[in-house]
Amino acid sequence: MLHVTDARDETDRRVARGVARWNGTNGHGELAPPLVPYTRDLELANQLRTLMETDGHRTGSLRPVTVEGQPAFIYVCLSDQQHPFAQGVGPTPALAICDAFLLCCPDEP
Repeated sequence: MLHVTDARDETDRRVARGVARWNGTNGHGELAPPLVPYTRDLELANQLRTLMETDGHRTGSLRPVTVEGQPAFIYVCLSDQQHPFAQGVGPTPALAICDAFLLCCPDEP
């Protein structure tokens, strides 16, 4: 689960690196991917959602939930056979989507 304190440049860099790997646009010797505020902008986070859902004909849903007595959001992305592909939780819709993306596209060592 991502938290409000995770809505910052460091998390956005992790997401940008994941997007670059997903798209195959960040090979050896290339510049770092541009910093995009995915964690702070729902429209940008929805680009991640589209990426996860379109590539592989998946479907996703985002809904409000309560986590430890606090309002939150959960994003679940399922394969076309309804198998879980990614799931994320966060205090905002953007953070829930980013959490799911980071879990299905983890940082490289």
